[in-house]
Amino acid sequence: MKLLRYASVVLYRVLEALLLSVSLWLVAAFSLSSIKVNTDYIAPDKNGIEIYISSNGVHTDFVLPAQNEVYNWNSVLPLSDFNGADSTWSHIAFGWGNKDFYVNTPTWNDLTFTTALKSAFGIGPAAMHITRYRNAPAISASCKRYIVSAAQYKNLVHYLQKHLMNSSGSAVLINHPGYGYHDRFYESAGRYSLLKTCNEWTGNGMECAGLTVGIWTPTERMIMHINE
Repeated sequence: MKLLRYASVVLYRVLEALLLSVSLWLVAAFSLSSIKVNTDYIAPDKNGIEIYISSNGVHTDFVLPAQNEVYNWNSVLPLSDFNGADSTWSHIAFGWGNKDFYVNTPTWNDLTFTTALKSAFGIGPAAMHITRYRNAPAISASCKRYIVSAAQYKNLVHYLQKHLMNSSGSAVLINHPGYGYHDRFYESAGRYSLLKTCNEWTGNGMECAGLTVGIWTPTERMIMHINE
């Protein structure tokens, strides 16, 4: 009887601590996402570069030109890695997250408790999900367009390179076929966690590119609904 009472007290304390942690996380997320950086962002009048941020409702990606006068992504992401794409495909999407989650969870039905727990607490390495697109994405509620200067774009390129390329300047392909015929996974620096989510990663990239964004953006809504 004493053992059962002790176990009940322990379980209660654990649930209490969990509820408190979630509450603090939510308060911090909504508070810090409302504090903006780069509030003076103005799209350049001319010679600007179009970039996009797309969403699937939970996760956000950058979508950039495959090549332009600033940088040629084909030099580090060879077309031979992508079975269905060719040199006419104009754009590439960059997403970041937990490697185990990415490669073992092609749909939400494939998500397991172990994978979710490991991702939440930063267990395991990160990966980048690279997807090639034939054309620029259509602007919609799930895809925002921004225009940046060449200097701002270069800063974003450097940010992505830091997470994609190893010390020798190469992108390391993961032995996984991808979700379809035009996407692949690459090794990446950093670790995903509840503090460094895929959307916070996107927010950091937006800050590097000089775009207006909250100082901490752990959820998709904090990226796609910045001004709301």
